Amino acid sequence: MHKSMKPIVNRPIAGVALLTAAGLAALSLATPPKVSVWPQEMVVQTCEAGTTIVPLQIHNGTSRPIQVVGVHSSCGCYSLREELPFSVPGGADSTVRLIVPCRPQPGSRESFTIYVSDEKLITFNIGVSRR
Repeated sequence: MHKSMKPIVNRPIAGVALLTAAGLAALSLATPPKVSVWPQEMVVQTCEAGTTIVPLQIHNGTSRPIQVVGVHSSCGCYSLREELPFSVPGGADSTVRLIVPCRPQPGSRESFTIYVSDEKLITFNIGVSRR
Protein backbone atom coordinates (compact mmCIF):
# COMPACT_ATOMS: atom_id res chain seq x y z
CA MET A 1 0.00 0.00 0.00
CA HIS A 2 1.28 3.48 -0.83
CA LYS A 3 2.29 5.62 2.17
CA SER A 4 -0.24 8.33 1.33
CA MET A 5 -3.15 5.88 1.39
CA LYS A 6 -4.88 5.24 4.69
CA PRO A 7 -6.29 1.81 5.45
CA ILE A 8 -10.05 1.44 5.31
CA VAL A 9 -11.42 0.81 8.75
CA ASN A 10 -13.79 -2.13 8.84
CA ARG A 11 -16.71 -0.81 10.87
CA PRO A 12 -20.48 -1.17 10.60
CA ILE A 13 -22.43 1.41 8.68
CA ALA A 14 -25.61 2.52 10.44
CA GLY A 15 -28.73 0.97 8.92
CA VAL A 16 -26.86 -1.43 6.61
CA ALA A 17 -26.75 -5.16 7.22
CA LEU A 18 -24.30 -7.28 5.31
CA LEU A 19 -24.92 -11.00 5.08
CA THR A 20 -22.51 -13.65 3.89
CA ALA A 21 -23.75 -16.76 2.09
CA ALA A 22 -23.53 -18.60 5.43
CA GLY A 23 -25.54 -15.84 7.07
CA LEU A 24 -28.21 -16.05 4.40
CA ALA A 25 -28.39 -19.84 4.83
CA ALA A 26 -28.75 -19.44 8.61
CA LEU A 27 -31.45 -16.82 8.12
CA SER A 28 -33.39 -19.11 5.78
CA LEU A 29 -33.15 -21.92 8.35
CA ALA A 30 -34.39 -19.60 11.08
CA THR A 31 -37.40 -18.54 9.00
CA PRO A 32 -39.83 -21.45 8.75
CA PRO A 33 -41.59 -21.94 5.42
CA LYS A 34 -45.11 -20.56 5.17
CA VAL A 35 -46.47 -23.90 3.93
CA SER A 36 -44.89 -27.23 4.80
CA VAL A 37 -45.60 -30.95 4.86
CA TRP A 38 -44.15 -33.26 7.51
CA PRO A 39 -42.54 -35.76 7.54
CA GLN A 40 -40.34 -35.29 4.45
CA GLU A 41 -39.01 -38.83 4.79
CA MET A 42 -40.89 -41.80 6.23
CA VAL A 43 -40.31 -45.47 6.98
CA VAL A 44 -43.25 -47.84 6.50
CA GLN A 45 -43.31 -51.33 8.00
CA THR A 46 -43.62 -54.13 5.49
CA CYS A 47 -46.93 -55.98 5.40
CA GLU A 48 -48.30 -58.85 3.37
CA ALA A 49 -51.56 -57.54 1.90
CA GLY A 50 -53.87 -54.58 1.77
CA THR A 51 -52.92 -51.03 2.69
CA THR A 52 -51.67 -49.06 5.65
CA ILE A 53 -52.51 -45.46 6.59
CA VAL A 54 -49.73 -42.94 7.22
CA PRO A 55 -50.61 -39.49 8.65
CA LEU A 56 -49.07 -36.38 7.08
CA GLN A 57 -49.09 -33.02 8.81
CA ILE A 58 -49.70 -29.98 6.60
CA HIS A 59 -48.79 -26.60 8.09
CA ASN A 60 -50.35 -23.44 6.65
CA GLY A 61 -48.50 -20.42 8.02
CA THR A 62 -50.25 -18.02 5.64
CA SER A 63 -53.25 -15.91 6.55
CA ARG A 64 -55.49 -17.48 3.90
CA PRO A 65 -56.67 -21.03 3.21
CA ILE A 66 -54.67 -23.36 0.99
CA GLN A 67 -55.85 -26.39 -0.96
CA VAL A 68 -54.30 -29.85 -1.14
CA VAL A 69 -55.07 -30.62 -4.76
CA GLY A 70 -53.36 -33.90 -5.59
CA VAL A 71 -50.90 -36.71 -4.97
CA HIS A 72 -48.65 -38.47 -7.45
CA SER A 73 -46.43 -41.45 -6.62
CA SER A 74 -43.58 -43.18 -8.39
CA CYS A 75 -45.59 -46.43 -8.38
CA GLY A 76 -48.98 -44.80 -9.11
CA CYS A 77 -50.42 -46.55 -6.06
CA TYR A 78 -50.62 -43.88 -3.30
CA SER A 79 -53.73 -41.88 -2.57
CA LEU A 80 -55.20 -39.70 0.15
CA ARG A 81 -58.10 -40.84 2.27
CA GLU A 82 -59.52 -37.31 2.23
CA GLU A 83 -61.52 -36.15 -0.77
CA LEU A 84 -59.64 -33.65 -2.94
CA PRO A 85 -59.33 -30.74 -2.97
CA PHE A 86 -58.77 -30.62 0.79
CA SER A 87 -58.70 -27.20 2.47
CA VAL A 88 -56.32 -26.13 5.27
CA PRO A 89 -57.38 -22.86 6.95
CA GLY A 90 -54.91 -19.99 7.27
CA GLY A 91 -52.70 -20.23 10.36
CA ALA A 92 -53.65 -23.87 10.97
CA ASP A 93 -52.25 -27.38 10.78
CA SER A 94 -54.21 -30.28 9.34
CA THR A 95 -53.57 -33.98 9.09
CA VAL A 96 -54.22 -35.89 5.89
CA ARG A 97 -54.06 -39.68 5.70
CA LEU A 98 -51.93 -41.21 3.00
CA ILE A 99 -53.02 -44.67 1.85
CA VAL A 100 -49.87 -46.73 1.26
CA PRO A 101 -50.07 -50.18 -0.39
CA CYS A 102 -48.47 -53.06 1.49
CA ARG A 103 -45.25 -54.49 0.14
CA PRO A 104 -43.79 -57.71 1.52
CA GLN A 105 -40.17 -56.88 0.66
CA PRO A 106 -38.16 -54.68 3.05
CA GLY A 107 -35.59 -52.28 1.66
CA SER A 108 -37.67 -50.98 -1.24
CA ARG A 109 -37.77 -47.23 -1.81
CA GLU A 110 -40.54 -45.17 -3.36
CA SER A 111 -41.50 -41.52 -3.46
CA PHE A 112 -44.58 -39.44 -3.85
CA THR A 113 -45.40 -35.79 -4.42
CA ILE A 114 -48.17 -33.89 -2.70
CA TYR A 115 -49.51 -30.82 -4.52
CA VAL A 116 -50.72 -27.78 -2.59
CA SER A 117 -52.21 -24.62 -4.10
CA ASP A 118 -51.44 -21.27 -2.46
CA GLU A 119 -52.34 -19.13 -5.48
CA LYS A 120 -49.48 -21.03 -7.14
CA LEU A 121 -48.77 -24.74 -7.15
CA ILE A 122 -46.31 -25.93 -4.47
CA THR A 123 -44.92 -29.46 -4.59
CA PHE A 124 -43.52 -31.50 -1.71
CA ASN A 125 -41.47 -34.59 -2.58
CA ILE A 126 -41.49 -37.22 0.14
CA GLY A 127 -39.45 -40.41 0.24
CA VAL A 128 -40.81 -43.72 1.56
CA SER A 129 -38.57 -46.58 2.69
CA ARG A 130 -39.71 -50.06 3.71
CA ARG A 131 -38.32 -52.09 6.58
